[in-house]
Amino acid sequence: MRLFWRHGYDGVGVAELSHAMGLNPPSLYNAFGCKAGLFAEALEHYQATVGISLHEVLGEDGPVLDVLGLMLERAADIYAGDAEHAGCLILDGARNSRDAAARRLTDRARQATADGLRAVIARERPRQAGALANYVLFIMTGLSAAARDGATGEQLRRSARLALKGLARELG
Repeated sequence: MRLFWRHGYDGVGVAELSHAMGLNPPSLYNAFGCKAGLFAEALEHYQATVGISLHEVLGEDGPVLDVLGLMLERAADIYAGDAEHAGCLILDGARNSRDAAARRLTDRARQATADGLRAVIARERPRQAGALANYVLFIMTGLSAAARDGATGEQLRRSARLALKGLARELG
């Protein structure tokens, strides 16, 4: 997971993955089927241990703006929490990857996030839910990219708060 997170899917070879796991390449293939199979496991582990718990955050009661604020705050904290593993594995792990299977894996995870956001926003603003869910996902993507480029946690939190003000205006 950490190799994919640090270098992206295309930036890590099977030999490096095998070495990190203490396996030889044939054993890695036997265990995971292919590199994308290992990436799927890494994404699942990331979501379970590091990533934002969508069920936890999006299941929060209260005004939509508060829930979205909590989501952006947690994103900023996670994305800048470890300088060696900055950003979000789901949002950036297969960005511009040549491997269609890897892109599909992260696309599904992003879509699940967008669907969760849309459902939360629809509680108060059903007609705006799609556009606002996309906006929040764009903000999260920007925060992740900024973290990978060296932005500090405070810079990310400040940007998240500014974006939240824009959401507040939209939610009126």
